[in-house]
Amino acid sequence: MIERLAVRNFKAFSNCTAGFTPLTLVMGENGIGKSTLAQAILLSKQMLASTDAVPDVLPLNGPLVHIGNGFDALRQNAEDERIFVDLDIDGEELTWEADYLGGSDALPLRFGQTNGIAALRSTRIRYLSAERVGPQLIAPYSQSEASRSVVDERGTNAFGLLHYSSDMALDADDARVPSDTVSRSVQALFNHYLSQVSTGAAVAVQDLSEIDSVSATFSFVGQSELPMERIRPTNVGFGLSYVSSVIITCLISKPGDLIIVENPEAHLHTKGQRAITDLLIRTAQAGVQVICESHSRELLYCTRQRVLDQTVSPDLVSVLYVHAVGNGNRGAESWNPLTKPIYELGAVGDNFLEYFGAPTDFIQPVGQ
Repeated sequence: MIERLAVRNFKAFSNCTAGFTPLTLVMGENGIGKSTLAQAILLSKQMLASTDAVPDVLPLNGPLVHIGNGFDALRQNAEDERIFVDLDIDGEELTWEADYLGGSDALPLRFGQTNGIAALRSTRIRYLSAERVGPQLIAPYSQSEASRSVVDERGTNAFGLLHYSSDMALDADDARVPSDTVSRSVQALFNHYLSQVSTGAAVAVQDLSEIDSVSATFSFVGQSELPMERIRPTNVGFGLSYVSSVIITCLISKPGDLIIVENPEAHLHTKGQRAITDLLIRTAQAGVQVICESHSRELLYCTRQRVLDQTVSPDLVSVLYVHAVGNGNRGAESWNPLTKPIYELGAVGDNFLEYFGAPTDFIQPVGQ
């Protein structure tokens, strides 16, 4: 698990340190730098994937993240022309430093602490960007990619992964398996969580192997006495297609994996936002680390309520609130809103309440 990240002179951040828990909700205004923290993690993973040896070049563009060139990576008005990242993972430390080369997308790279290289290399990271794919009549399917549980950042291959994984089953004691669920198969669990997002919703996937594709259709169980009709995704709307990639990614991830997901609440009604919050919590409880960038009050409030209900440990979740700290710089405040009163954060707490429009009962910690 990634426990801590420090960045210096990277994009919006002059000098920032952030802490992480099994489920971290990254929040803050638009354009404040939330995605930059995820990009620092993805960039670190990407550079190690390029070679089995210790690399001496930092590739800014690759399969996980596309930064651009040195102009894009280095913070404007940086005190020196070096980008620095320090990462704590599984109790080990990894530090690296890259020199600025303006128009280049490959920067000279040096390492400090290297103990964390093996841990980061062995951690499977699945990243879902905010710009996920909408309704598709036909989706790509690669058995090779599906067998390696490769998730496209836009969720393009979500239904292909569902098709490949449909008969696989989670362990009976896995937190993602609700107690009232009859089947532990990925297909059954997928439809269970989809039906929590939209009542009775289910998906069926058809193999179109002759064109390396699959097609998916939706249905809504129990909403009519007539025979169940299959509905093409383009006639259902964006919400269910957007959330499908989040659901399948949560279900196929294994303990020790890391999911980074941006705006899982996109296009969802508040009922659907509560349902996806439940799945994210269960995924973290199953041993998968989740870093979730979100603008949803519903995600935060539902998580807090689960702690009040004593179904979630307060140590499972934290908020990483990214905010301006002057001179165009950004800071990130780690805060457990479930146990710590927000007024202890001073001006940052006031800023958070203004940003979220939080009610007064949100100020006190749980149990007070």
